[in-house]
Amino acid sequence: MQITVLCLSILLHSGGSVYDGLLSICCLSVVVILQTEDQISPLGSDITLNCSLGRSFTMSSYYMYWYRQNHYGAPLEFLTSEYEKINGRFTSTHKEKQNSFTLEINDTRLSDSSTYYCAAQHSDAHRAGKTGREPIPPTVKLFKPSAKEGDRTNKKTLVCLASNFYPDHISVIWSINGNRHEGSTDSAAQRDESFYRITSRLTVNAEQWHNPDNSFTCEVNFFNGKTTITHQKTLKVYIHCICRYQTGL
Repeated sequence: MQITVLCLSILLHSGGSVYDGLLSICCLSVVVILQTEDQISPLGSDITLNCSLGRSFTMSSYYMYWYRQNHYGAPLEFLTSEYEKINGRFTSTHKEKQNSFTLEINDTRLSDSSTYYCAAQHSDAHRAGKTGREPIPPTVKLFKPSAKEGDRTNKKTLVCLASNFYPDHISVIWSINGNRHEGSTDSAAQRDESFYRITSRLTVNAEQWHNPDNSFTCEVNFFNGKTTITHQKTLKVYIHCICRYQTGL
């Protein structure tokens, strides 16, 4: 599944402080999506984000919805869709003839500074999902480094595998002792027959891996269309002592 992302900055400010948020317009197929201009709005105001399709696309052929991400790597939060129009302070308006799908945020707060996604899924794919294909969360496995790895490079690589999930709305976050670390994750989930799978790797120094005070966690966040399901797997090195006792004569 190919994704096109465009970004628009929304500034929420109070007094002398300015808080910067990003609006990203995103589509879940090969669709051209257009965006509104940058906005600067005070806290407590109402903001309207507009999403439209390119000239060669018809909005009536797509299922539209909005969701957001608080910060990079954070779980996705479903906001509303063309069918579930109102969700608290968030209201969506779908106008097929005007080629417009908007999100209105009422009484903006600092927590509204996020990355917002407008997603378009072709109605054929959406109908296929409605005919019985329910979302399936992933099976997550975390593998420790190979014993032979690092003899020359002094590096160790942990591998996190998420498999047997559907659809492919997933992200992977690594942390060491609760602190986030950058891993290397597949650019997109790979199709495996009727399911998806994705692999992520974390490379650390051998000293880090052998330190018994360190714990390594792979967090997989799966968005099923309405909520985010989180799976965590943790590895920790344990030092085993083989003690020998010798008694005197």
